[in-house]
Amino acid sequence: MEHVVYLVRAEHPSEASASEYVSWLLGSSESGEQGHAAEVVAAGALRAEVVVPEDAPRTVECRYTFPNLSEFRRYESDHAPRLRAEGLRRFGPERGIRFVRSISRVAGIVLGGSCFGGGKVAREEESA
Repeated sequence: MEHVVYLVRAEHPSEASASEYVSWLLGSSESGEQGHAAEVVAAGALRAEVVVPEDAPRTVECRYTFPNLSEFRRYESDHAPRLRAEGLRRFGPERGIRFVRSISRVAGIVLGGSCFGGGKVAREEESA
């Protein structure tokens, strides 16, 4: 498994700012406006998850999964400059928003008790 997760964490000064950012990431199905997350998927990511931690409502994380590091690097060189510029135009540092980016390798995925990747799934059986 070679999947790579690109995480963008945005820390906002207010819940209103965080809500505006989530709306921009997701777009609007009513108006047909494609959100930023969908643009990243169109540029090579397999999927995007927009997450707002329950205990930190002013923080928004967007997790983009890419098929491998070379596809992420292609996205980074060919598409990211334009997409990041749009994001900074709307949500720049003058608005008090702090961005943190990281790249991680997916070590494994567990779905319904099946493990895909390098780890093992351990299940405890209940005794009757």
